Amino acid sequence: MLWHTVAKAQDPVLQAQFYGIEEGLSHRNVQCIHQDKRGFIWLGTDYGLNRFDGYHFKWFTKAEYGLLSDEVNYIQEDVNGLLWLFDTGFSMDLKVNALTIFDPVAYTFQSLEQKFGGKLPFVATDIIAFTRNEKGYLAFITNNNKLITYTGDWNSVSIDFGQKVDLIQMIWSSTDEIWVLLEENYTTHTLLVMDQKGQVRQRLPHSSRHLFYTPELSAKEDGTHIQLRHSFTAGKPHASFVHANANDRDYDAGTNLYGQAATTSYNELCYTKSIETQSHYWMVVDNKRLVLLDKKSGKTIKVSDQYPMIKNVTCLFLDKNQTVWVGTLFGVYHLQIETSPFKLYLHDIGKKDAGDLSICRQIIKDNSDNLWIRVENPSTIWKINLTSNKAIDVGRKNGPLSSLPPVDPMSKALLFRSDHHILYPSGGDIVRLDPTNLGFSQIKTNQAERIIWTLHEDKYGKIWFCDKITNEIGFLNREELTILPK
Repeated sequence: MLWHTVAKAQDPVLQAQFYGIEEGLSHRNVQCIHQDKRGFIWLGTDYGLNRFDGYHFKWFTKAEYGLLSDEVNYIQEDVNGLLWLFDTGFSMDLKVNALTIFDPVAYTFQSLEQKFGGKLPFVATDIIAFTRNEKGYLAFITNNNKLITYTGDWNSVSIDFGQKVDLIQMIWSSTDEIWVLLEENYTTHTLLVMDQKGQVRQRLPHSSRHLFYTPELSAKEDGTHIQLRHSFTAGKPHASFVHANANDRDYDAGTNLYGQAATTSYNELCYTKSIETQSHYWMVVDNKRLVLLDKKSGKTIKVSDQYPMIKNVTCLFLDKNQTVWVGTLFGVYHLQIETSPFKLYLHDIGKKDAGDLSICRQIIKDNSDNLWIRVENPSTIWKINLTSNKAIDVGRKNGPLSSLPPVDPMSKALLFRSDHHILYPSGGDIVRLDPTNLGFSQIKTNQAERIIWTLHEDKYGKIWFCDKITNEIGFLNREELTILPK
């Protein structure tokens, strides 16, 4: 007996709310997103800072409030709840063009020099990289190789990189170390592990002749740090994933953190941004489109293909409610992911084997948690057990149960009878089928040309039917046939 496993969970359902200029944004190009301690969402755009309270947007611009620049590429909140607004000219560049320090309660803006009295050993435009840790402490690297930290107080130490390098990204880990991603001579990428005194504890190099781009370094709460790299091998895009652990110094350049299925099914990973929720990795691919990777199955869901309006993604942000904000060149989307309450059946069985499910004549359910489905092209009946998620083709001529009388292709009738048997028409007769063991008997109607169009059981147990050819109406009472006069 040929059984098929037929149940399939549907892709997650995304609930999307869009906010653009018409909804109150100051500019459609959203560069960065942040949620402050009070729960407000802040968005950096090409024309100022926007605060969203869940209902309305409030703008803060250079002309009205005194920002040093209307372009806001990064937002970092310090230990005192102040927002540091960075203009780097580009969302992937950390070299600072302008820095504004904003008090989100008093709505006041100051430059770095105004805030700290001009006594600092650097100016904002000296900064070539910056980061924030979970406590709200800030760290900066300057163009004269200084590591500067701000914890409410300032501290500055020198760094010896050993040679001329380009800084791509830095993070301040939960283990209180500072990790810096460096590029050397366009071929070697190094993870540099430092303490707050600027002492290099470990250099973790990784070389690749085919390295194309290394866009991101991100930190996990357990101290594991993930580098996502996109490289070209033999002219073809290839996604590889590198991770290092801050605790035991593991550095595995060959680990695919997202499962083998993800690499083979979608090899355009990864562009600039990724975040992790409980069930998925959210990633932006090379064409600035959004992709979901299921953490359990490794399946790739191309969100921007299913929702074409979510494209040209510039940033991703996970808020305190574990919902995702997606910044784009055209506005921002607030996304909530929900598990679909539906299952798909017979989805992966070809039309040739399953029949044309778009022509479904009848669906009934018996008392043993089975669905019986009458389909066309070819005419057959599928039995699907909702507990085991398995199905069997019951009624097809020359099918796996070819000893059963074939389903009449001109009829739509299918009935679960009160005596716990399935009835269906076949060749002018009615087949009485035991749904448990698929044993059967035939009830004769004395008319080979008869096409029984419908079957119905009344409260007395009589089985009524109508004949599509003769337009006769009849009934079976304890298998005895009666045809009503016209």
